[in-house]
Amino acid sequence: MSAAAPVHPFDLTSPEFIADPYPAYRFMRDQMPVCRDEKSAAWVVTRYADVYPLLRDRRLSSDQVSAFLSRLPAEQQAALAPLRDILTNRVTFTDNPVHARIRGLMQLAFTPRHVERMRPVIEAEVNELLDRVRPAGRMDLVADFADPLPSHVICEMLGLPPGDRAKFKGWTDDIYAFLGLSPVPLADRAATAVKSAVQLKAYLADLFAEIRRHPRDDLLSALVAAEQQGDRLSDTELYSNVVSLINASHETTTNLIANTVLTLLRNPDQLAKLRADPGLIEGVVEEGLRYESPIQMLARVALEDLTLHGLTIRRGDRVALVIGSANRDPGLCPDPDRFDVTRGELKHVAFGGGPHFCLGAALGRLQGQVAIAAVVRRLPDLRLAGAELRWRPYPVFRGLTALPVEW
Repeated sequence: MSAAAPVHPFDLTSPEFIADPYPAYRFMRDQMPVCRDEKSAAWVVTRYADVYPLLRDRRLSSDQVSAFLSRLPAEQQAALAPLRDILTNRVTFTDNPVHARIRGLMQLAFTPRHVERMRPVIEAEVNELLDRVRPAGRMDLVADFADPLPSHVICEMLGLPPGDRAKFKGWTDDIYAFLGLSPVPLADRAATAVKSAVQLKAYLADLFAEIRRHPRDDLLSALVAAEQQGDRLSDTELYSNVVSLINASHETTTNLIANTVLTLLRNPDQLAKLRADPGLIEGVVEEGLRYESPIQMLARVALEDLTLHGLTIRRGDRVALVIGSANRDPGLCPDPDRFDVTRGELKHVAFGGGPHFCLGAALGRLQGQVAIAAVVRRLPDLRLAGAELRWRPYPVFRGLTALPVEW
């Protein structure tokens, strides 16, 4: 670490930052675009001109699992084997050549055909969820709509039994929470994640064995069968990446839907544009991804020394690429703190970039478009039901715990 490295003055886990991180991002972009965060002992990079190329820079590793595990005492690390197994081979946490191999095999199953065939499933679930709440005249848009939709869709796509979907979400949420920046002590998160990893791995082992005996026409069967030049995903790789798909579908899609609906309600002029021209829905989703990015930060580890803005990031240092800040940078678009559904195409980084561009981006976009369009069309008098909003207490994710609305 450079001796002159500036340290930003913000607590990234404070309620004030969680409620509105954008003034802090603006300060860092303007005053210290590369700085240190004391709580996480990581570098923080906030400008689009830096984040965009660093997402593609081979000097930064996506293997953050080892870095997290190394922060725990050696005697505790021995008990983390089940968690290590279910995280180490996840496509989002690997580097080439391992990453290219796993991603290539997953892409054989995660094709545009698999995504597009889910459109009627998405439309049916959206309408069923709205039918269920519409007579009441109010709902929690997160609990009643934005959260159950991607859960239903990814589990339907994978072929997971409907009765077990709540268990899957609980297990995968515990595992994913271990890797985030949180006020909950790392050792406590690790213990919870290990317990869920053991239960999830046992469940999936039985499920994979059944699929091999009796293949089905679903994504899980396609992942088990995926083969390229004689190579297949191992059971450990299957465990890791099924968890990754479930997590990614929730974190991105749930937050995308709720954040964008909230932003539309806060910007009635933009909501009016969408009501007048439903064909704007693709632009609405892209602007929602940019304006309130569902994933705010991506973690990397330096594989070698590199210099940025005159500061030396040393080999082994942790780096947070703040995509939520990069997407609000004037270097990406003019007046970036204004929500504008007619901006047109932008190279935002809400889905990451480079080799690790989100594998489920097309599915997330499709769900966002169908869901938000249906809410706007079927609930013409939609409005916020309260002034106070509750955000999830994790700076890595930008998502509401609840969004009360009425009509």
